[in-house]
Order: sequence, then C-alpha cells, then structure tokens
Amino acid sequence: MNANAALARYGLVAQTFHWCVVLLLIGLFVSNSLRESAPENEDWRLFWLNLHMSLGFLLCLVDRSKFSGCWIRRTRNEYGMGVSPTLFLSLYCLI
Repeated sequence: MNANAALARYGLVAQTFHWCVVLLLIGLFVSNSLRESAPENEDWRLFWLNLHMSLGFLLCLVDRSKFSGCWIRRTRNEYGMGVSPTLFLSLYCLI
C-alpha cells in the first residue's frame, strides 16, 4: 500500500464507530422482527422489546459520542476527506 492510499483511509476510531453503528442497526431490525413474530402474551415478546430498547439507547449513545470527540475535526483536516457540515448533519438526522 502506498502512502497516498494509507492517508485516504479513515482512522481506527472512525472505523470502530462506523461498525458499532452498523451492528446496532442490524440488532435493532432483528430484535424488532423477532418481537413481532413472537406470540402475544409470551415472555419472549417482552425480552425482545427490552433488547430492542436497550440497543436503541446504545445506538443513541454511540451516535452522540461521535460528536463529542475532537478527532472528527483532526481527521477531516488531516486527510482532507470531510464532507460539508450540512450534509454530515443531515445524514445523521436520517438515522
């Protein structure tokens, strides 16, 4: 890998946040699907609902913690890979 290709990649922290969000979103979809498929008045239905709410709360924490770190500005300025702030915030509003 040459030096330019190494600089074109996001850092370890950004990649970790990205994959945490991806895994949490998959978990949210799976837990909701399993909750919907469980019979009414079943203990498993409550379990999947609690898991779904916990994963949603974790997703909110992970998403908000991305904004608290100054590593975002460092990465954007250092590698020149940033997008406009308007696009950046609008994409997160979609989540």
